[in-house]
Amino acid sequence: MQNPLVDAIIVTFRSSATVRAAVDSLLVSEAVASVTIVDNASSDALPAFDDSRVAVVSNPTNVGFARAVNTGLRYATSPYTLLLNPDAEISDESLGRLIHELECDEQIAMVGPLLMTPTGSVALGARRFSKLWNRTAPFWPLLNRKSLHFDAEYGNSLPMIRSNKAVPVDYLWGACLLARRSFLESLGGLDERFFLYSEDEDLGRQARRCGYKTLLVTSARAVHIGSVSSGGRTPLVRARQIYANRQLLEKWEGAEKAKLFAVGVKLGLYLYLGLYLTLVAAGVRGRKARAEEIQHVLYLLHGMAKRGSAV
Repeated sequence: MQNPLVDAIIVTFRSSATVRAAVDSLLVSEAVASVTIVDNASSDALPAFDDSRVAVVSNPTNVGFARAVNTGLRYATSPYTLLLNPDAEISDESLGRLIHELECDEQIAMVGPLLMTPTGSVALGARRFSKLWNRTAPFWPLLNRKSLHFDAEYGNSLPMIRSNKAVPVDYLWGACLLARRSFLESLGGLDERFFLYSEDEDLGRQARRCGYKTLLVTSARAVHIGSVSSGGRTPLVRARQIYANRQLLEKWEGAEKAKLFAVGVKLGLYLYLGLYLTLVAAGVRGRKARAEEIQHVLYLLHGMAKRGSAV
């Protein structure tokens, strides 16, 4: 690699246990010019870094992922910007493969690697764009979700993975994503209306609208633990995901479809709640906690709707 080509941005929130490994995976690469860690008022202390390429920017409050990324973008000067979660790691070789794809075709806005779990299974790292039905279907019990009409996933992704090529996708997960800095700056950065979740799909939609390609580079790999900053799959996390989906559908599909999505999700959750309460009454073990979780999600969604915010 002749000159450093990449400025990395890592947004942290209570991520001290994993962020060092994420940063260390980047510092072995000569392609990385800088690593900017933007911390969203974490309660834990970040480890110290003695490499001059690493800088830490501390926000006084948790401003959300998109706004924190935009803060990091102010320090970026290299041609490419890498968004990396604090619980993800990418090798020098895989980063080089991502750079190669961007270098080969100026019509590519973003590339991402296959995301792998720590145990070695494939999490993929790409999805289809949100539609009313493929985002509502998961919340309805007993619905056949095998139809592409109801499925946002890339179905049987095995042929895609085995191709060992760069394949076009609708959008990439933001856990590890390499983008042209010029593309991000042309958008004014990430849309800060998204506090957490859906900002990566919004980027994919922006790229498609501008006539750019988005590629999943199946020959590249990144390990992603997942849910470290968000705290796992809690009711608050689920509610924030639903809220962000509604925001995204309203932006790209229209207010009417966003309202239908919100109604459909709540109806589906109420059906699930009724089902689990019936099972609890019948003495089926292990269902009470699930019913309480759904009640909590519904409560949080009601609060978000009233505040117009992601809590």
